[in-house]
Amino acid sequence: MVQQLQAEGVPIDGIGIQGHLDTQYPLPDNMTANVARFDALSLGTAFTEVDVRTFVPVTTQEVLAQAEDYTAMLQACLAARGCISFTVWGFTERVHLVHRVGIHRQVLVGAGLLHR
Repeated sequence: MVQQLQAEGVPIDGIGIQGHLDTQYPLPDNMTANVARFDALSLGTAFTEVDVRTFVPVTTQEVLAQAEDYTAMLQACLAARGCISFTVWGFTERVHLVHRVGIHRQVLVGAGLLHR
C-alpha cells in the first residue's frame, strides 16, 4: 500500500506502528520483517503506544510472556536503520487507559516497582 501511494506521488516520510499487544494472544512473528520492508522504502519507522497487557493477578508465565513481547518489539526497532523511536504507552498501570475504561489488566509489570 505504501509503495503504491509513493508511486502516486503521495509524500510519506515514515510509518508509525502501534504496539498494543496482550499476553493472551500470540506475538506477531513478522514484526522485524515488516519494519525491514519500511526500511527498504527509505521510510522512518516509529514504535508508538507500545504496551503489553496481561491479566491480573499476574503469573510468572505472564511476566515472562510480557518481557518477550516488549523485547521482540524493541529488537525489531533496533534492527531497523530507520527506526527513530520506541515509546512505551501507559508506562505505569496507574495511569493507563485500560484502567480508565474499567478493564482490569496489568500493563507494565516492572512499573509496580516505581513509587506511586
